[in-house]
Amino acid sequence: MAVMWARELRHLLTHQNGELRTQGALEKFRDAEAEAGREEIDRAYVGGKVHLGAERVLRTLDALASVVRAADPAVWSFVWGPGRGEDCMRALAELEQGKLIEAAAT
Repeated sequence: MAVMWARELRHLLTHQNGELRTQGALEKFRDAEAEAGREEIDRAYVGGKVHLGAERVLRTLDALASVVRAADPAVWSFVWGPGRGEDCMRALAELEQGKLIEAAAT
């Protein structure tokens, strides 16, 4: 879930220039902690920019890092390990089902 949220935030920041275009985007990406102490005019609003605070950025990066730590052994085993054992294939299937990786045939 954290990976999908981070990907959606990346899309908003990259392709929408950080603009909160809908009420749904505002509700999804607004961060009251990042807005603490700001004047009303500087707070997030539809048509405005999403505010990223240091705490939110660190939480997001920590969530992504935990996914990498979970995926790394299975991916390593799949690529460099002794073979494509049942445990490895099951772990890869779980990661793909959770949309944490995208497996592609070679």
